[in-house]
Amino acid sequence: MPEGGASIPKSTESGASGGSVVEAAAHGTPAATPEQRDAVAVPRTGLLVTFILGGLTAVTPLAMDMYLPALPEVTRSLNAPAATVQLTLTACLAGMALGQLVVGPMSDRWGRRRPLLVGLAIYVVATALCAFAPTVELLVACRLAQGLAGAAGIVIARAVARDLYDGVALARFFSTLMLISGMAPILAPLIGGQVLRFTDWRGVFVVLTVLGVLLTALVWTKLPETLAPADRHGGNVGDALAPMRRLLADRVFTGYMLAGGFAFAALFSYVAASPFVMQEIYGASPQTFSLLFGLNSIGLMIMGQVNGKILVGRVRAGQGARRRTRRRGGRRHRVAADVAGRVRRDGPGAGRRGALRADVVHGHRHAQHPDAPADAGPARGRLRVRPARHDVLPHRRDRLPACRHRRRGHRRPDGRRPAGLRPGGDGLLPGNVPPVEERDEHEGRGRLSTPRLRRGTPERAGLDARELRRLAQEVRARTEGPRPWAAGAVVVVGRGPVIAVEEAAGWAVRYAGYDEHADAPVELPPEQRVPMTVDTPFDLASVTKLFTSVAAVQRIERGTLGLDARVGTYLPEFTAAVRHGITVRQLLTHTSGLRPELPLYDCADDAERLALLRAERPVVAPGTYCYSDLNMLLLQHVLERLTGRTLDVLVRDGITRPLGMDATGFGPCPAAAATEDQRRPWAKADRGMLRGEVHDENAWALGGVAGHAGLFSTAGDLAVFCRTLLAGGSYGPARILGPDHVDLMLRAPGLGFAVDRPWFMGALAGRGAAGHSGFTGTSLVLDRATDTFVVLLANTVHPRRPTPPDSTPRAEAATRVARAVRGR
Repeated sequence: MPEGGASIPKSTESGASGGSVVEAAAHGTPAATPEQRDAVAVPRTGLLVTFILGGLTAVTPLAMDMYLPALPEVTRSLNAPAATVQLTLTACLAGMALGQLVVGPMSDRWGRRRPLLVGLAIYVVATALCAFAPTVELLVACRLAQGLAGAAGIVIARAVARDLYDGVALARFFSTLMLISGMAPILAPLIGGQVLRFTDWRGVFVVLTVLGVLLTALVWTKLPETLAPADRHGGNVGDALAPMRRLLADRVFTGYMLAGGFAFAALFSYVAASPFVMQEIYGASPQTFSLLFGLNSIGLMIMGQVNGKILVGRVRAGQGARRRTRRRGGRRHRVAADVAGRVRRDGPGAGRRGALRADVVHGHRHAQHPDAPADAGPARGRLRVRPARHDVLPHRRDRLPACRHRRRGHRRPDGRRPAGLRPGGDGLLPGNVPPVEERDEHEGRGRLSTPRLRRGTPERAGLDARELRRLAQEVRARTEGPRPWAAGAVVVVGRGPVIAVEEAAGWAVRYAGYDEHADAPVELPPEQRVPMTVDTPFDLASVTKLFTSVAAVQRIERGTLGLDARVGTYLPEFTAAVRHGITVRQLLTHTSGLRPELPLYDCADDAERLALLRAERPVVAPGTYCYSDLNMLLLQHVLERLTGRTLDVLVRDGITRPLGMDATGFGPCPAAAATEDQRRPWAKADRGMLRGEVHDENAWALGGVAGHAGLFSTAGDLAVFCRTLLAGGSYGPARILGPDHVDLMLRAPGLGFAVDRPWFMGALAGRGAAGHSGFTGTSLVLDRATDTFVVLLANTVHPRRPTPPDSTPRAEAATRVARAVRGR
């Protein structure tokens, strides 16, 4: 339903605001096939998923060490020499090492879940066979299979963490996994020693089998797939071994590897021999041995930390931009990185070969010329430079430049080079390299995740507390009295990552209906009313258009949708759009010329509605501003045709799930604030009092999922959405858009967003403020000039839509926020 809050004058806008690199990337023709490059969006990991991944990393250490106290008993039970029984440890360790070589390529080709579930199933079967092994030879074979299968947990747990996190967030999560895997060798013998108090060595494997079954069930039911089909690639063990051969040619690496290997060999000798020495020579019980073993493991951990402290200050990392010069075939090549994150290559052929990409990593960093051998050796710089083949992890695909085919990052969909790329010369490629992480030279760590919202005071946010108190008072006053502006409202104001105001007032449900004869609302008894809370969901109405627009710009960023491509290219059966040459840009800027809406609610079935939409012609010349719900309905059809997925799935997987907006989605939403007693003559359908069902009649006729209306959300979730856009498309470790494409959306005339509209933005308008409003009483405004946002959700149509709609309170709330910004 078009927003009727104010009369918006029509103006001629060409929609072509050129100049940026991003827009140059958006002029290409569309891809011929549906998009297959969307990364799987995974919600932020909670405690359960962390527990599952920790369990996967600990499953093999548990299998290795849990039965150590029982090794002497195994020798007696199976009548085997100690050396043969110790082979059960060697077999498990060897299987774990070999399994990692196989499981890694399998998980890259077939995804994470399938190899993981197969590996866990084999692990369970092998562990159960260990419990019933009649001979030591069969026990060794089962232990080998156990190690091979258990390797799946170690490899894939880390791969899943890499899919979910990036930067500092990844390092912190890896720290948690390392803590769990470090505790496993300590706890495993302790657990095994206690199990031996009640059973024999076979009971230890029974316990391991039960743990394996429980872990398999948790993975099956609670751990989603994190690697999308489009991001998988073929590979084999040979591909995994190829870089190892190059590493072995590096003498420095080989030296460190051998030192670590010999140290581990000594440690493993102790692990294998200590049960026999302590129990058979010194007479320790299995429980005493487990305690002594745990103390030794704690000592190893402590000394590891002490060793790290000793090395701090003795080993200095290179600071600033470093250069490494190599001679190859009589030519000199130099690779350098500047502080802006750009990569420059000097030497013969600069600017003609493939683009360079710099990946910031947290471990070994090396620089390599595209033509240099793979074993070119480490550099002292902070970047690793490789040819831009764009075979990167799924969660980093949003950092690639927009192009139709991701084989070459220096070409746009239209075949032109991006702005700033000059053949020859210094060959700077600012558009093709992700920014270098900001590093604190004092603390020695970088920050790649953007700050999440946190509750604070107005002073902490840099806002005037008096103005915000007046804002909260005015919102409460607007919900009081016999004929309030809204039955209830929620307002959230934030600046930067700080929420300064979060206020709820009035009622989510106040009226039973509307008496048309008395021309008055019918009040519910006080005990039947539902109070408004800050967590109450609202029918967003036309604010839904923002999410549809973001979903479209995500495809523009990935190069699968052309901003200036014609709609008819994607939807040839929409004859009117084909005939008049309507473009994707015109849909996003409401300059297609289509009328505000169609009576789809009066159609008999979906086929009639679709036919009506296909035949709809512009009522004004394309290029002229005319706000229309039909623009977003056509855009919805384009996205669904392009991706093969429905709009609700695109919004969930691409926006709400990555950002953790769990309360946002298409209806029904039973806990939502009530809207209207929807009846003719004031409405367009006879549906009665609505709560939790979409208010817009056309969206209702289309099943509740429509490009122009249908979403439900809370003020808190919309605050996250606002913060994400103000931060350039990132929130915490999640990233839904790149900064350039966020700027493209929010810069006048706006893609889906209204820009500088004083009728609901008040004094925030004038310096590039962007936002949207909804017919049910919802609105949000982003002010990039002051890094401020205001979300105002109200059920102004409860129990009946006002005539005419009054947007004055929205503008006044935004004006209060503008006055609260210090220095404005």
